[in-house]
Order: sequence, then structure tokens, then C-alpha cells
Amino acid sequence: MIDFLKERGVLSFTRLITAISIVSFLIVSFYLAYTNTDWRGYDTFSNLTGGGGIGAQLVNKFISERTIPHLLLNGHRGTGKTSLAVVLKNELEIDDSDFMVINASDENNVDTMRNKIKGFISTYSMSEFKLVLLDEADYLSQSAQALLRNMMEEYANNARFILSCNRGNKIIPELKSRCFEILFKRMDKTDMMERLAIILKTEKVKVNLRTLTTYVDLAYPDMRKAIQLIQNNSVDGMLQEPSEIDPSTEVNLKVVELMEANKYSSIRLHPY
Repeated sequence: MIDFLKERGVLSFTRLITAISIVSFLIVSFYLAYTNTDWRGYDTFSNLTGGGGIGAQLVNKFISERTIPHLLLNGHRGTGKTSLAVVLKNELEIDDSDFMVINASDENNVDTMRNKIKGFISTYSMSEFKLVLLDEADYLSQSAQALLRNMMEEYANNARFILSCNRGNKIIPELKSRCFEILFKRMDKTDMMERLAIILKTEKVKVNLRTLTTYVDLAYPDMRKAIQLIQNNSVDGMLQEPSEIDPSTEVNLKVVELMEANKYSSIRLHPY
């Protein structure tokens, strides 16, 4: 068959092997994408981390009225800001076709506002309204924020925006004034331990109190980091001792922390 294809110049042996490799890679990637479980998968507000400390009554009011204002979720990383946005999307029954997520640390200029977001919110909505989540909105340029402010007013009947940020002082006052701001406070260590214990029980992972306490001390106050650590280091239904953690796990988490803090020079100097 290979000779037959080569004689007709259809496919060289090298190209055939490359094609097979690509197809195999796609099949494996597709399988992993749809079989991997994410321990951060909050479906309802009742089991969202920190739900009682970020205005539970207010959020429940949004859900019962089936609408929200433009929101600014402001607080420390790993406190549940993005999770709350996803929960609101689910609770308000926003169709997937009406939901857009923008990572503003990558897409933070005027072109993104004009070409991507404006084109999305100006089309017909299958749900009550379209919902745009701008994650890490504190990375948006001031020009992009000014344009976003105008779009909030122009498309108020068809779209809502949820902005999440770690540094609220980076959001221009004109944009902040058009959003309802929710401040996310750090949970205490006891709350973090209780939440991790619930997750481990749900995932059928055994752990002793001393080991869990060590993980809390390592990750506090970043709940996302804590969940990543216990998920990555749970083997055969047992949470491993921190001493058995692959050092590369901590290195990767440290790099993320430095990038979020805009300390790029520290990344180069960090002794990995």
C-alpha cells in the first residue's frame, strides 16, 4: 500500500508516519480531555468555597431573580472568583452558546473588545442574556477598559459582564462604578481544612489529620493551590505525605504565583 501511494506521489512514507502520529495524538488528547476529572467542579452555589463569606444572601437573590448586574469579583487568588462566575452561569441557565470566557492576561487590548467581545454580545441570545467572563481583568489596558465601559451601557439589555481580578486598584473608576463589586476575603485555615476534607471524602481519598494540616500550611491562603496539590498527590485512594511530592509541582505553582504578581524578573532569578 505504501509503495502504491509513493508511486502516485500521493503520500510519502514520512508523511504517512506523521499523519498516523497526529491522529493518534488527537485521539489520546480527546480521551484525556473527556475522562479527566477536575476537583474544582462546583455546580451549585451551596458547595462553592467561601460561599458564606462573599454575600450568600445577595448571590441567592441574583439566582432567584434570574438576573445579575455587571459584577466585579475582587480578591486574593484561589478564593473562588472564577468558580462563582461559572456557578452563576449554571444557576441562571445561560446556554453555552451565550457564554464567553476571556483570559485578560492574554487578550487585553482594544482589538479583543471590538472584534471578539462586541461581535459576540451584539448577536441574538438564546438565554435571558449573554454572559461574558473577563478573568484577570486587572490586566486589561486602560483603553480596553474604557471601551468595555461603553459596551456595558450600549448592550445592557443583551449582555452582562463578570470581571474577576486580584488587584482592584488596576480597574479604572469609570468601569468600576458600572459594576457591583464583591470582595473575596481569605478563608481561615479551619475553613480551608474542612473544605479539603469534604473534597477528599467525595473523591474517596483517605487521609490523616496530620497530613491534611501540612497541606493547608503549604497552600494557605490559596484554596486553588491546595486543591491542585491534593489532587496531584492522591495515589490509589490515599493522599501522599508532602515529603513524597514531586518537586516540580511546587516549582510550577511558584512560577504561576510570580507571573500573577507581575514579577517576571524574579522568575529568571528563582533557584529552581
